Amino acid sequence: GTTSLYNYLVQHPLIVEGNRRETHFFDWNFPCHLKTIQQQRQFYMKFFKQSLLSKHRSLMTGESTPSYMIYSNRVIPRIKAISPHSKILAILRDPVKRAYSHYNMERMKAGTKNFEEQVYSNVPFEEAVQKDLEALKGFGIDQSSTSAEFIEKYVKKMPDKPSHSLIARGLYALLLEPWLAAFSESQIKVIFLDDFQNNSVDAVMGEIHEFIGVPHEPIKNKEPFHVREYKEPMNPQTMEMLRGFYEPFDEKLEKLLKRPLPWKNVS
Repeated sequence: GTTSLYNYLVQHPLIVEGNRRETHFFDWNFPCHLKTIQQQRQFYMKFFKQSLLSKHRSLMTGESTPSYMIYSNRVIPRIKAISPHSKILAILRDPVKRAYSHYNMERMKAGTKNFEEQVYSNVPFEEAVQKDLEALKGFGIDQSSTSAEFIEKYVKKMPDKPSHSLIARGLYALLLEPWLAAFSESQIKVIFLDDFQNNSVDAVMGEIHEFIGVPHEPIKNKEPFHVREYKEPMNPQTMEMLRGFYEPFDEKLEKLLKRPLPWKNVS
């Protein structure tokens, strides 16, 4: 979803593709050794085509790092300091399908030269899910938890990177609430992956172009990116269990967004 959205965006003539799509600048790669905002901003701009952007002031650029959403406690203040006028897009998908996609993505990476953390190479999905659920429970996270509690009890104390969690990444209400509190509707827009599947790509991108402030241009390459075929479907019992787990969190999300969720009541 995030890869497709980024590739749709950079097809626009006024949007320049970055040197790296997923920079992790504001979470994992933040230059804490640089003490001034100006130095940090200069470091950040190395991820983009500075020469082209400086010559043509009407151009825009950006990145796509999904893990920012879970690290709101550190990412939000850094964005506000270094790039306060940024436009932020959050794309959400069915959290159950997201977990299975995440799992399969990591398994496909296992054994490649650029992937050292072979987390799920020999671990069944059900076992990985159970481990994540036990970790959340162990840190005191349940359906009554607030966003603040999620950050204090889980994000700050989880020994492994919380963004690697198959399950926590789908707790959208807990993840999104700090972002929606920190940024106005003119700066942050939440969309669903289903929007692209239920409507035309151009219709959805027209709304996004308007949001970021560029004239609409039809998308030439509408093919989704990084679509994966799984060796086997998710176990129906596991799916049912996860639907039940996410249900109270999805109810919170509907209230937060004031919108129905397209994946509700979907098998």
